[in-house]
Amino acid sequence: VNSTYVNAGSVLNRGLEIELGWRDSIGDLSYSISGNFSTLKNEVTYLDPAIYRLENGSQFYNNRARTAFEVGYPIWYMRGYKLEGIDQETGKPIFYDANGDGNIEDGDRTFIGKGIPDYTFGLTVSLEWKGFDFNLYGAGVGGNQIMNLYYQADGPMRNSLRYFYDNAWTETNKTAKVPSCISVVNDWTYWSSSGVIFDGGYFKIKQIQLGYTLPEKLLKKIFIKGVRAYVSFDDFFCFTRNYPGFDPETATTGSANGMGLDLGSYPTTRKIVAGINIKF
Repeated sequence: VNSTYVNAGSVLNRGLEIELGWRDSIGDLSYSISGNFSTLKNEVTYLDPAIYRLENGSQFYNNRARTAFEVGYPIWYMRGYKLEGIDQETGKPIFYDANGDGNIEDGDRTFIGKGIPDYTFGLTVSLEWKGFDFNLYGAGVGGNQIMNLYYQADGPMRNSLRYFYDNAWTETNKTAKVPSCISVVNDWTYWSSSGVIFDGGYFKIKQIQLGYTLPEKLLKKIFIKGVRAYVSFDDFFCFTRNYPGFDPETATTGSANGMGLDLGSYPTTRKIVAGINIKF
């Protein structure tokens, strides 16, 4: 448990970390498996009484959503409009009227997501057999959300994500998850709502590596201590909960008050690396 203090308030972080591993051999096969899991409960516990809520809109351009720093919530949570459903007859979005005044305006913005994961985890597997070696490393997160802001650069009509078009309401698809394109194309309330919030959880296999080490007896005559050839596949596989963007791992602005905001960051590069290690 630790507390972090900022100029106007404090944040409490609580969590649990677990790491387990096993190493053994069966005949010529040696193996090891290890994993780690950690949880995080992040909450703002104090804010100067003169400040009810801090909001940041620098990442949103003309979007009405904001990230906010407020007591009782995770640090810099996403604050916008809550999408309650789609009118099946018109295809228009239905928003939660938080203050009950019959109008959807700034006062109706509420908690719609957070960029901080509830938990992170990792897995490592290593195998060795008669000179061959295999290594796998994966990592992931869960319990966080990503707000898609791709459309900001060129406007909703040029949104690069096919998700909004492929899942939009039409006369033949009245149970769609997304309102009709025409009804929201210029509706900043929708593009500032939970309708553009996605589950940010993922598991990514960061590396798969296969290698072979030549037997030492074959190297004695040429005065080389060791030769190992390998091929590695890095960041090739990513499993998400239907996140439609490029890469949930890099889908953030990188700033504390912009966590979980996807502005079209470049995805992690997939790499195939091959090499030979020689020891003299």
